Amino acid sequence: MGLATGVLLSSAGVGGPTMTIYVTISRWDPRRFGATMQPYFAVLSAESILTALALNPNAWPQLGGSTWVGLALALVGGSVAGHLLARVLSPSLTRTIVIALLLGSVVTIANGISGLS
Repeated sequence: MGLATGVLLSSAGVGGPTMTIYVTISRWDPRRFGATMQPYFAVLSAESILTALALNPNAWPQLGGSTWVGLALALVGGSVAGHLLARVLSPSLTRTIVIALLLGSVVTIANGISGLS
């Protein structure tokens, strides 16, 4: 799982689908999954960034200060929203939402692949 997630994260910026498939098949409790995946994706994302910079030192995006602040606020806001939603959503509804998002990512990947030819 780690290898597939790392490859997808580094090549396409989407590491979630492989872990989503795993958590769905294994019927892992979504709350425990979320708590486990946050540090996992943080480390994996940091590794992807460091690898990209090692291979191409000019790979760092040239963004304005307000964009970086907006990204940081979105990250914190998403985390807070996730914690609040985890309190009110049942594990079965959470699983349904995750599967719907997974199917959306599969459609997006398929569209991208079809556009290559």
